[in-house]
Formats: sequence, structure tokens, C-alpha cells
Amino acid sequence: MQPALSVVPSVPNLQDLLSAHPKNGSNIKLTRIYWGKLTAEQKLKAVQEHPKHVAYWQATGKDLEFIPKLNNWLKNECFEDELPEIGVKKSEPWWRSNAGIEAEFKRRGKEIPPGKSWDECRQILMEAR
Repeated sequence: MQPALSVVPSVPNLQDLLSAHPKNGSNIKLTRIYWGKLTAEQKLKAVQEHPKHVAYWQATGKDLEFIPKLNNWLKNECFEDELPEIGVKKSEPWWRSNAGIEAEFKRRGKEIPPGKSWDECRQILMEAR
């Protein structure tokens, strides 16, 4: 019987973060210093969380000047930050927009009556409930 192989996770590479981080003037020397101060677990978490932060910055249209420099991101342990959800937007009720009214007519398999205003169409749908 052969002994079980233990899997030792490799230490994350700083170069992966440097290449993935938006180019905004991070100080490489400081980045290496702060990277060196992190534990192996923190380095792993930083590498795992960094893509989520980059996606968040892109999705929110954050200007490059407001994205933290990588050295500051590491120094402040921003990889521990909980990011707000993006793209999750509660939809308005159908009766609050013309597009919603139109979609509701289609959903019910009805034609929008010609010559009726959106308010009149809304009323027709409300009465049919």
C-alpha cells in the first residue's frame, strides 16, 4: 500500500496580482514590501479576492484614479473587504413604466389597444386582474 500524497498548496505569486491589477502607478517596491508582510493565508486570500475587486471596479465604472494602488490595497488588507453586490437591482412593478405595461400585455397574450394612452392601458390591465 502506497502512502497518501499530501497536497501542499503553492504560495501565491505576487506577479499574478501585478499583472492583473489596473495600471495606476502602484509603487512596485512598496507592493513587494507589503506582500512580504502577509502570511501565506493572507496571500492566498488576496490572490483569490483580487479578481472580484477588479470585476467590481469595472462593473461600477470606477475611474482609474479612484482604484487603490496595489501597494495600498495590500497594506490596508482590502482583500478582507466585503464588496457590495453589483448588478442586483430590484425590478419595478410592471405598472410603473411604459415598457412594463407593454411587457405585461405581451405576457398576458393581449394586444395593446390602438389609440389608447399608457395610463389607459395600465387601467385596462389593472381592471382585468
